Amino acid sequence: MREEIVADVLGREKDGEERVLSKKKVDCLVGAREKNMRDMLAVLRKDFGSAEEFVKEKCAFGSEDVEGVRSALVVDVAPCHYAGGVVAG
Repeated sequence: MREEIVADVLGREKDGEERVLSKKKVDCLVGAREKNMRDMLAVLRKDFGSAEEFVKEKCAFGSEDVEGVRSALVVDVAPCHYAGGVVAG
């Protein structure tokens, strides 16, 4: 999914125009270090109760919008098997 977003953003630049964003800069825009993401989620939970409530309140997302984002970001994975047993995905 991330690669698709980067390709989409880079693909929006028109032919002949100077490239404003490099692939590296776009990668930074659509990615986050785990610690930074966890810290941001903690702030959203503290201030709004959840990330979902934040986007509903501050971004005017409806329930359908939230579900669309959720379905794009959350994937079901098969359990991981290892010698000691099974670990949930």
